Amino acid sequence: MENNVSDYQQYKNTKEFELMISLLRNEINELQISQLINNLDWDVFLDLIIHHRVYPIIYKNTQKLNENLIPVKYASRLQYLYFQNTLKMLKLSSEMIRLNNELIARNIRCIVLKGPALAMKIYGNYSDRTSKDLDILVSPEDFDSAHMVMINNGYVNEEEINVLKGRKKWNEHHVVYHHPDLKVQIEVHFRLSFDIKNNKPSFNELWNRSEQTIHQGNLIHILGREDLFVYLAHHGARHVFFRLRWLHDLDQFMRLYPLSEDVIKKIIYYECAKSVELCCTLLKHFFGTPIQKPMNLVSDNKDSKKLKLIALKFITEPISFESLSPYHMGYYKSYQLLLKQGMHKGVYLISLLYPNNRDIDTLKLPKYLQFLYFPMRPFLWMWRVIKRTISQA
Repeated sequence: MENNVSDYQQYKNTKEFELMISLLRNEINELQISQLINNLDWDVFLDLIIHHRVYPIIYKNTQKLNENLIPVKYASRLQYLYFQNTLKMLKLSSEMIRLNNELIARNIRCIVLKGPALAMKIYGNYSDRTSKDLDILVSPEDFDSAHMVMINNGYVNEEEINVLKGRKKWNEHHVVYHHPDLKVQIEVHFRLSFDIKNNKPSFNELWNRSEQTIHQGNLIHILGREDLFVYLAHHGARHVFFRLRWLHDLDQFMRLYPLSEDVIKKIIYYECAKSVELCCTLLKHFFGTPIQKPMNLVSDNKDSKKLKLIALKFITEPISFESLSPYHMGYYKSYQLLLKQGMHKGVYLISLLYPNNRDIDTLKLPKYLQFLYFPMRPFLWMWRVIKRTISQA
């Protein structure tokens, strides 16, 4: 797969960004790092690695350097962030095991998608990866039972708004739960994000190919190797890889686990060729990841260059998804349309017409008037754009 570095020259990385990339690479070049550190803005560097959620790996790799290279103040800050993350990941891993056992006790099969289970598979410990929440996958037939397990264990679902229920049936793939006391968020998936039909792939297929891992003496199922690679690549691509954590996970994954020829069949079957191609191109660009022979079979396409350039824009600026400007929102929507393939593109276009949580937050209507969200959607969108424009002026 060709990597046209010349396409990226308009995105000149700052010294802080270059240092972050150097400290994330598989081989640490201390001479290069010592040169980048001269006149470095350490506050900007810390903000950058926090934004990209890669500070645990940055901390571990700085421990391999001469201790005089990093100012004591910032070395201490990095150490603090690392240990805080360790505590959070231990908390998440305990909750992952507890809920997994609760589901097993009720004969509900469960596959853990990311979080502490992914950290252990890729990095060999919980501490070297950050995670905001837990993601678990259950069979669509078991979702109602899993929902009751979550509610009975103190979790709250805050998306019980009637107008959105129809959307979830055909366009959404998970429900978000929050535990008010534990301060833990769980996403219960009833299909993978790239799934449109229940049989593409079915839960039974994923379950039969899943791997068993042991966490603190407890059996946890995770996605099989090829399924996990395609899922991580597509998940990162859906989010424009705006956090380098996702790319770094895939870099480590591809170095550790050779992929079989079957991965190409899955990429075509799941209609994810564009996502995987973008992922591999960015991996080579940032980390020099060795791309295995099977992955070179993913052919280029006319949208590749546009996707790469938009992704680089979101990665290098960096951009917060919590407060996207109308300018960046335009790029994001163009990117999403370019990324979609086959039926996914049609579903995405239809979804733009359907009310979402942002519409509910903009104007709350009583249940008997919620049908008005459909004709009002363009006006609610315009009102949000105007408010953002005024607030940023």
